[in-house]
Amino acid sequence: MNMENYPSTKQCSSCQEKVSFSAAKCPYCGKNFRNWFIRHPILSILIGLFIFSNIVGGLSPLFYVSKTPVQTKQENTQNTIKKYFTKEEVLEARKLFSVEVINSDTSQCYGEISNCADYVRLKISNASKITLPYLTVKTIRYDKNGKVIGFSRAPSIPTSNIKSGESLIYDYYPLGHFNPLIAETKEVEVEIEHIINKESEKFFNELNEKIPKQ
Repeated sequence: MNMENYPSTKQCSSCQEKVSFSAAKCPYCGKNFRNWFIRHPILSILIGLFIFSNIVGGLSPLFYVSKTPVQTKQENTQNTIKKYFTKEEVLEARKLFSVEVINSDTSQCYGEISNCADYVRLKISNASKITLPYLTVKTIRYDKNGKVIGFSRAPSIPTSNIKSGESLIYDYYPLGHFNPLIAETKEVEVEIEHIINKESEKFFNELNEKIPKQ
């Protein structure tokens, strides 16, 4: 190697004296020619570790695998599908409803003469856990001797306002089978209508509507 191409001295940046090119310190003023990292090895290591940890921390989100289960499209669809009470659940709920006649008037006709209607005030109570949109009841009429002279199925009474454990006072006008001029009704009794067969179910609106679960 041709050493003539390399300088043998260098100038001290502090005192401007010429010193050996390989000198670590200036022999005149004592200036240290080594770089800062060589002069402070411990601090250099600490700084290097700090920079390295920040670089690794910045890259970690790129390699992070989430442990939260990802819902599939099918699971998301199932969560959005409304669930409804079955017919069997509605039938069981009907058994826990009760009706009580508070007042009635059969002395006059509240409808057309050919299709006479009585006045009945009911107290309807809900002891079930379901709020039914309707409740179908049957009105039974008795004469002065306690003999049944007719009965009628009421149009399904709206009961959507009767929550679980609540009651409602409701006035309705059941159609009578007999003109009061021919056979005078002395007593009115109301009960929850029983389903006789499949054919009769079409009259029960509470069974023909979808009741969503909360």
